[in-house]
Amino acid sequence: MPDFRNRLVREELLAGLREARSELRQAIAGLRPEVRDRKPIVNWTVKDLVGHLAFWRCVDRRVIEAAISGKRPSFDFYLKGPEDLAEVNAREVARRRDRAWEEVWEEFEREEQEFLSLLERLSEDQLKLPVSAPWPKPGTVADCVRVEIDHQLTHARRIREWRQAHRL
Repeated sequence: MPDFRNRLVREELLAGLREARSELRQAIAGLRPEVRDRKPIVNWTVKDLVGHLAFWRCVDRRVIEAAISGKRPSFDFYLKGPEDLAEVNAREVARRRDRAWEEVWEEFEREEQEFLSLLERLSEDQLKLPVSAPWPKPGTVADCVRVEIDHQLTHARRIREWRQAHRL
């Protein structure tokens, strides 16, 4: 007999990713290019945030793919603490800073679609696999997906709040 509880978890994760996708698009919709690409939300622009999300989506996708294949992913960083995270984030934002919005958005959409497609192919058992990641206590495949959902929803909320505060 199939375990429907795990299937519900998979469907819940897929629904969460789709909701996060929708929330981010709604938060960004209608922003003028000069605002989206140049007006900072604290230190980063909307374009910077989109590039940041694309980077971490790629990292988590690679972590999940490695778990499925039984391998250990290789990265050029390890996050021991908040300072390491801030350094990696700053580096990745700087790498994308001079890119056009369309290029950053295309990267994000590609990573988002690949991540969603990967999740759609996962079995119930694969969601439970432990992952090896460049940070302490990475958890399971399902945990990585949950982090991605929360991460995107958090940034979508911050963009909405910023827009309301600045009437954008």
